[in-house]
Amino acid sequence: MFLVVPPILVFAVLGLWLAQLLVIEGQKRFLHQLRHRHEPLIRFTNFVGIMFQTFCQWLGYTVTHSGVAEFHLSINDGEVTPKRKKTGFAKWVADGFLFVGPFLIPAGLLLVAGFFVIRGGFIIPTGIVSVQGQVTSFGEALIGFVQAFIGFLEHLNLLDPLQLGFIVLLFFLGLGIRPSYLGQRRRERVTVFTDLDNIAALFLGRTLYICVFVALVYAIATVSFLLQNAWFLSLVTVFAWIALLAILSLVLTFVLLIFLRTLDEIQARWRYMPFLAMVVSYVGFRVLFFVVPLVNAEGASLFGMLGVTLLVTILLLRFKTNTFKASTAMKHRRDPDAKRRSSQRREG
Repeated sequence: MFLVVPPILVFAVLGLWLAQLLVIEGQKRFLHQLRHRHEPLIRFTNFVGIMFQTFCQWLGYTVTHSGVAEFHLSINDGEVTPKRKKTGFAKWVADGFLFVGPFLIPAGLLLVAGFFVIRGGFIIPTGIVSVQGQVTSFGEALIGFVQAFIGFLEHLNLLDPLQLGFIVLLFFLGLGIRPSYLGQRRRERVTVFTDLDNIAALFLGRTLYICVFVALVYAIATVSFLLQNAWFLSLVTVFAWIALLAILSLVLTFVLLIFLRTLDEIQARWRYMPFLAMVVSYVGFRVLFFVVPLVNAEGASLFGMLGVTLLVTILLLRFKTNTFKASTAMKHRRDPDAKRRSSQRREG
């Protein structure tokens, strides 16, 4: 069991990272569909992703003492030029920060911020944990974290600056964990396979580094077992929390993007109404539950706001649909070549 359990926990974390990559790829594809109607949003998300990627590259050169000769950051691209080009292990570490860092560092910052608002979610057994019990404790820690995150959303108070700031940060990082390369300048599209190829290139042909990593995993697990402490379990659980919080952030951001896509069906002069309904309904519910006290008034106000916003959106879709867009879509369904001909006319 001692030989089997540490790899199981490590592969569980790798599985969460793979799930994170797949969700990111789905978000990129959905953003690509919004490009023509939400170009400023696409450029913003691209910039955020490039900013984190460039920051990780700078951090890799700083950690390896390569120095930074030039730092370039724009909406379409980011690049860091080292003063001294390192080789061997130092170059491998710098490449690791570039290829792996964007999946860990932004979500890690979000996890640190979440420590102050997600109550009861950061619980790891600190006593004696058997080798077999580590797998169970690991699963319980992940389930407890998800339950605490859902509880945070159920009691979310948008009038609390700390909680509101965390939600803003949640969507900010969820929109830009990885760049989509959909800016003004054409670039080769980066997909999940590109990220996997870069990560695989870090280890292929480097048997020594793989052996060192495996030895380090078993060394930490052995010391934890001999000292009857949960150090190894705690370390693996924190990395799992980082990946899990990134996935939750991406999923919530996906819901926001779907909402924006839905608003495209409404006539332009009416699209602000759902956002106005959000503010007015939330403030109205908070005032109502202040006058008429209610258990969990914050959560009730939040769900009331979502219900009113959904109702307003449905009514606008029913009575204020973008007739030009709807008729164009119907025309394309009747004549499949119409879309291609219209695209050729625009290019001409």
